[in-house]
Amino acid sequence: MLAALLVSMCFLSCGGYDSPLSGHSFEDLTFGPEQSYQEIDLGGQDVKNISGKTTASWCQAYASEGKVIVVVLDNQTYDDRTATVTLTDIEGGDVITFNVTQKQNNVVLFDAEKNTLDAAGNCLLTVPAGGGSYDVVYQTNVSPEESLPDVDWITTSRTRGLHEQTASFIVAANPDGEKRQAVVTVKDASTGIEGKIIVTQLADTYIRFDDDVLRVGADGGTFVIDVYANIDFICETVGLHNWVAIGSQNSLGSYHYTQTVTVSPLPAETDSRTCELSFHRYSDLSFYNNLTILQSR
Repeated sequence: MLAALLVSMCFLSCGGYDSPLSGHSFEDLTFGPEQSYQEIDLGGQDVKNISGKTTASWCQAYASEGKVIVVVLDNQTYDDRTATVTLTDIEGGDVITFNVTQKQNNVVLFDAEKNTLDAAGNCLLTVPAGGGSYDVVYQTNVSPEESLPDVDWITTSRTRGLHEQTASFIVAANPDGEKRQAVVTVKDASTGIEGKIIVTQLADTYIRFDDDVLRVGADGGTFVIDVYANIDFICETVGLHNWVAIGSQNSLGSYHYTQTVTVSPLPAETDSRTCELSFHRYSDLSFYNNLTILQSR
């Protein structure tokens, strides 16, 4: 009787355990570069005896509430990485292994030692008014293309290439009197990862004349001055000269203007006189060019 009781107890304690890992085969898992997790459903079985180990610190695996949960941290590297997960049933001895692959951190990086960067990591390219050819070196582990805004003063060619890559630009001369800016986007079409190159072109502002002196006879008259300027400007006399009247200004296109002035006859008792005309921005007297009216007999 006692022997039969012992056999029955042994059967209940030793022979009735069914491992939650038994009969399962886990497929390898793939994650994106960001921190995330995936769950493997074990059908709600008791998983208190399941332990999880991995071969990499960035990957963790554990069992809870009838599931196996695999967690990966952000991938800050520029390559795919792989870890092996081992699940062990410490009661039944079942062991299952599978691999976890995490995708690379896709980037377009501008070298701070070779480029000027803003706080967001965008490349700042400043070029003179005369334009020219410029290279911007960057690193990437994708296959980006340079995408220009809708401007006609920058052209670009793409070089293939985390490998170092060079974006080459040809910047046309800036004929205007104001600096201008455009953003070149380096973007990988398949992943959407991008970097920005902010191109700022300086301006060579000018107001010029065919001659800096307008010579007028004693009879005076109305005269047309040819002015070449790439900014809007006004013409004023420097000081009070009521014998000079400022007339109309006309644009002939291609940064060529005409300015009309009327000079009164020279008084009989005067041999000669001069008046300075100032051509300057509407609201900025710091940039100007002067032309002298010299009236004489």
